[in-house]
Amino acid sequence: MDQDRYGAAFHVQDLREQLAKADEDTDRYIHVVARNLRNPDQYLKIVEALRDAGRADEATTWARGLAAHSTSPYLPPLRDALVDLLIEAGDDQEALAVRRTAFERTPVHAVFRPLRATTVRLGSPQTVSWAQDPLRERLPDKPRLRPGADPVPARRRNSTTTPGRWPSTASTSWAHTCCRT
Repeated sequence: MDQDRYGAAFHVQDLREQLAKADEDTDRYIHVVARNLRNPDQYLKIVEALRDAGRADEATTWARGLAAHSTSPYLPPLRDALVDLLIEAGDDQEALAVRRTAFERTPVHAVFRPLRATTVRLGSPQTVSWAQDPLRERLPDKPRLRPGADPVPARRRNSTTTPGRWPSTASTSWAHTCCRT
């Protein structure tokens, strides 16, 4: 029964958002969406509406809502929006700081890629050099991620998976790609 109430509440909220968006009244839309700020997706909807309305400063303020959901798996699109807004506003250092903070919190390849893309976009290679160190430090703990290592341990192979069917690990290993000197 609780699932039915949750499902109904979700659909009512979704309908309210659709109606507010159809009215093309940005403030009303924000008011409706802001009723339910349970995840970063809601912040992102507001950021996009404000950005589309030419209200970049307000959009940036809402994009900072990522701090309220720092562990959410739905955070990357909101972080991307914040970085884009900061770069558009000419605040390159803060954009890099957002990426760097995310990487410091979670030093994995999925967070490294956007950091690297932002540094390339802004021409700041020293940040990429800094970020490679934590990745290199993690490699001794994960021998299968070292350059040249087999990406599928022998215990996980079955009769249909053979080493010959995998691409060269020396060229495809993410650790090798992002940590080469």
